[in-house]
Amino acid sequence: MQIAARHVGAASRARAGTVKPLSFESAESAALSEEFQNSLVAIGAVSFAMEALDLELEGSGHQLAKSQFVAPPGANRGFNVAQRLIQVFQLDKKFAVGLPGKLQDLFELRNQSVHFKSVWRGGTKPHPSGTKTSEELSIFTLERSIEAIRLGREVFRECLESVKLRYDPEATDVVRELPGVLKMLDQVLTSEGIS
Repeated sequence: MQIAARHVGAASRARAGTVKPLSFESAESAALSEEFQNSLVAIGAVSFAMEALDLELEGSGHQLAKSQFVAPPGANRGFNVAQRLIQVFQLDKKFAVGLPGKLQDLFELRNQSVHFKSVWRGGTKPHPSGTKTSEELSIFTLERSIEAIRLGREVFRECLESVKLRYDPEATDVVRELPGVLKMLDQVLTSEGIS
């Protein structure tokens, strides 16, 4: 999560135009490229952190009770990560109901970057900065990376809140680490100017 937060900060600085272009590119092109690269890394890092949390819980002995849910067709890894978090931490129903969809969206973004499929898409797409650019630069943006880091933080916060009431005893080691992880993440987000 620290990697994600640092790269969201770098994407923010790129959007602000503090990127020094190389000799062959314009300042706008350099800024878009830098924002894209840092946003892509941030989104990937948040999904990897969620997957690492899932694997830590699985490694501590939690068996995912697949009888408690029905995976939608085409569900990706994010769906099962959400289900394990819901089960282990007995997350608040209001939060839990939207978590599978949010983590599936996050993992889909990650999968688009990791398992890239080249598809010709003619023309340009609008970018949140107000310009038009190639499609991939309009997908992996500062806004999407901020959404990802906020989701990751929200997951950690909700897990931490739920342990005050109840949690699966097999998660004891993870529970012990959650306050420190959340504190570190908040400090890094603050240092990067992200709220």
